[in-house]
Amino acid sequence: PGTCGAETCGVDVGVIRGAAGLELRLLECNARTTMSHVALAAKRRVPAATRFLVVPVRELRPEHLPLTDPAGADFVAALELEDGAGGPFLDGADDLDDTG
Repeated sequence: PGTCGAETCGVDVGVIRGAAGLELRLLECNARTTMSHVALAAKRRVPAATRFLVVPVRELRPEHLPLTDPAGADFVAALELEDGAGGPFLDGADDLDDTG
């Protein structure tokens, strides 16, 4: 949670059709850092980011900032940046000890 400033961890839920109509079912409580935590922390560090993506390496474009090493990989986590944006990158914005 310190990576994105959230006070709570994430949950996965399913929407099912029950006897009373649509119902939510708790599938999992993520008491750990999830990809949404990574995306929010990356957005804090790179304000020009517009989307967090996981894409095939062959689909990387100049407006993508890889977060994982594409060398020898099939897929890469990346940030999509605003047109012409190359930063700024904020030092310390992803400090795991920062609670908010």
